[in-house]
Amino acid sequence: MELTATAKRYIAYPIQLIAAGINGNFNSGPTVGGYNKIGGNNLEDLMVNKRNNTSFKLVGNVYGEVDFLKYFSYRADLGIDYVDNRSESARNPNTFFGSTVQPGLKGSYSQGNGYQANILMNQKLKFETTFADKHNVSVMALTEYYKRHINSSSFVGYGLNDKIWSYAAAITPGTASNG
Repeated sequence: MELTATAKRYIAYPIQLIAAGINGNFNSGPTVGGYNKIGGNNLEDLMVNKRNNTSFKLVGNVYGEVDFLKYFSYRADLGIDYVDNRSESARNPNTFFGSTVQPGLKGSYSQGNGYQANILMNQKLKFETTFADKHNVSVMALTEYYKRHINSSSFVGYGLNDKIWSYAAAITPGTASNG
């Protein structure tokens, strides 16, 4: 039974996870010359391959209220909830994980952008009076407006030039072998 990279991380000796021999190369890849490597090395993936994720969030509210005529008041609330997400990742073709990317076995580069904006507006018109010094009357008309905007895009390219693998320019033109 073949163990996954995650399972191997927990049962191998710590030095096996980090390096193969004294040259400090990551211990990743298949068995070579009787030396049993562990397959994909999560430390190599973390230290070498590129992952950038950024998020920006804005939440705000503004309101205004005014009394007019003798018995009327008006209030409006406007709120926004905005989230912007950006991601970028690259698999170096010279790492174990990059060399196993399908199609092409030569790494991958991906980028994504997206935003979501929720807008909410509430309005209130109120009539309020007291008559005969003991009877209170309040009447309200309420409205609510909600709008949700969503937009996103992304791409993935395969078959990277290993000299500039961490940039989108590293994506090579598609072929029969790399899609």
